[in-house]
Amino acid sequence: MFASILNYVFFAFNLLMAFAIYEGYSENADKINNAASQAEAAGTAVGLGLGAFMLLVLWVMGDIILGLLYLVARRTKG
Repeated sequence: MFASILNYVFFAFNLLMAFAIYEGYSENADKINNAASQAEAAGTAVGLGLGAFMLLVLWVMGDIILGLLYLVARRTKG
C-alpha cells in the first residue's frame, strides 16, 4: 500500500519538476528576446542557466530519495 503511494508521489514529483523547468525557460525566453541591452540579455541568460541547474540538482536529489524509499517499501515477491 505504502509503495503504491510512493510510486504516485514519485511520478507527481517528476511531472512537477518538468513543469517548473518548462515554465522557467518559457518565461525567461521572452525576457531575453525583449532585452533593452546585450548586458541585460546576458544577465538573464546567466540567471536562467543557474536557476535551471539548481532545479536539475533538486530534481535528481528528489528522484534518488523517492526512488530509494520506493525500493525499500516495495514488497518482495517470493
